[in-house]
Amino acid sequence: MQGLNILIGGETGYGINETGITLCRLLSRLGYSVYMYNDFPSNVRGGHQFALVRASLEKISAHKIKVDAVIAFHQKAIDLHQAKISPETIILFDSESVSVEEGYLNAIGLPLPKILFEAKAKREWGGFCMIGALCKALNIDPAVLKDLLKDHYPGAEETVLRLAETGYGIAGRLGAIDAPNVSSGLPAQPVLSGSQAIALGLLKAGLKAYVAYPMTPTSPIMEFLAAAAPKLKIQTVPPESEIAVMMMALGYSYMGIKNAVGTSGGGFSLMVEGLGLSGIAELPALIVMGQRAGPSTGMPTYTSQTDLHFVLNASQGEFPRLVVAPGDAEEAYYWSGTALNKAWKYQIPAFVLTDKVLNLGFFSFDPSIVDDLVEEDPVIWDGKGEYHRYKDTDTGVSPLAFPPVSGQSIKTNSYVHDEKGIVSEDPAIAKGNTDKRLLKERHLSVELEQYETVKQYGEGRTALICWGSNKGVCIETAEKFGLKVIQPVLLAPFPEKALKQALQGVDRVITVECNGKGQLAMLMNQHGFHADKKILKYDGRPFSVDELEKEVKEAMA
Repeated sequence: MQGLNILIGGETGYGINETGITLCRLLSRLGYSVYMYNDFPSNVRGGHQFALVRASLEKISAHKIKVDAVIAFHQKAIDLHQAKISPETIILFDSESVSVEEGYLNAIGLPLPKILFEAKAKREWGGFCMIGALCKALNIDPAVLKDLLKDHYPGAEETVLRLAETGYGIAGRLGAIDAPNVSSGLPAQPVLSGSQAIALGLLKAGLKAYVAYPMTPTSPIMEFLAAAAPKLKIQTVPPESEIAVMMMALGYSYMGIKNAVGTSGGGFSLMVEGLGLSGIAELPALIVMGQRAGPSTGMPTYTSQTDLHFVLNASQGEFPRLVVAPGDAEEAYYWSGTALNKAWKYQIPAFVLTDKVLNLGFFSFDPSIVDDLVEEDPVIWDGKGEYHRYKDTDTGVSPLAFPPVSGQSIKTNSYVHDEKGIVSEDPAIAKGNTDKRLLKERHLSVELEQYETVKQYGEGRTALICWGSNKGVCIETAEKFGLKVIQPVLLAPFPEKALKQALQGVDRVITVECNGKGQLAMLMNQHGFHADKKILKYDGRPFSVDELEKEVKEAMA
């Protein structure tokens, strides 16, 4: 079997996500690269939720529309997805709440409430029964699922195994489709969400504290770190507001504690004044900014790429900032850690610009394609003489010291200040403050030229240029049409040299974005690069491979 697409649909709050993750882990153990997209309304319980799990022998990070199997926990899982289902699709459904019309060749009902009642199991665990049935339908060795459930559900393994075995037995009436060819698959890889990858990258770079007010789609970062906090000896703090989040983070930085914050557009709006404090006081800040459909509350659980220029221009005045936009789990890990390192090395704010698709999606994580990530130490004061917090240097980076230091005053200031941190309105000092900040930006820009800040895939005289989570769907589409893909991971300081080099031999540029204005195209234009065509999607949902293939075909015509 070269690939498999599975839809799982049911009510929000009843285990759809967990069912999808378990399927991802199972298919990964069979040697497949996996990706899961999760679609759900902003309800705690109720409303239709569905997950699309995809497995392939090639690395993937995008979903397709047509599905090979459906797991239906309620009627909407069938009714709302008719365009995805064919007569040959395997349909496993709760026979007590779902009816399936005649004409589907591979449909079988499982009386889930009865099965769960007899097993004394929670409603959310119905997915284990369905996965057991799917294993029978796909001719997957049940021992693989059994080992998986034992590993991930210690303490509850007796119940979940019984549910899986029950589903497997009932589905015995359904003929198996093409058996998976695991011998030609990939080695089993860990399955991570983008949020987990971000958290791991931050930890690798020396994270000691994480501060956040719960906000979709970055909340899972806090949840992951909070669960690991006792073992890793890190602090996770949920203050009363986003303003408090930013100010607490800057307090941590003043004390020399590497930290990060997580938010979305609405929360970041309240952090902007604190961002300016980070810029002038030269306090390191790392902000994970998860974009979602807006403005205002918008659609809290849906996706967009609409906050690029907000992040680039937030706060008054001029000061350097680092902005990176990873496209998959491996990049989320590497660039989150790298951004934290550079924030502390240059004493600037840095952003990891993400979205719902990356944060809440699940991916096969391939360690072999990730560059080494190590913690970098900031420039520390040598302890000689009188400490000047804002000492002028050749790079603009002043050595750091953290209180308390005997006999020394360690000032920080939101005003224009001299080298000691004392307020001044002298014109020469005011100019010197700005020169110092811009000098840091120039050195940061030069250092980043050593990194692969603009990635390239394939060859062709027409290029798709994308950023963030559109990476995977663009790569698959480009392979079909013989196009090149160019992906700027670094967005500030803008990588002009690297982009110019990537565009050599390209005659036509098509940008692909999930916003209504073409924000990357606008940024490129500011730096002298022109897009011939823009493909834009802004309904809160990401591109599927099928959708983008159609759009690219029309754009090329």
